[in-house]
Amino acid sequence: PIDKNYSYSKVLSWVSKNKQLGFRRDFYDKGGKLLKTLTIHKAEDIGGFLMITHTEMHNVQKKHRTTMAFTSMEVNKGMQESVFTERSMMKAL
Repeated sequence: PIDKNYSYSKVLSWVSKNKQLGFRRDFYDKGGKLLKTLTIHKAEDIGGFLMITHTEMHNVQKKHRTTMAFTSMEVNKGMQESVFTERSMMKAL
């Protein structure tokens, strides 16, 4: 990474050529050792969009796993464009 304060020394991503979707990402600590692996287990077509619905983050060093399952997703709900201004999005940080 260009930013020396970035959390990882490198990140490797595996991307499906036919679906244009990342299905695995490995994160390496500052010492260059594998720290975490993010795996996409399932993606579904929801309203014409390919949406990730089941993921797992495996912290290799701490031997811990976190699973996320998204069970209710909706698209095209008519959100106003003003929600996506830089100022609006920075409020969430």
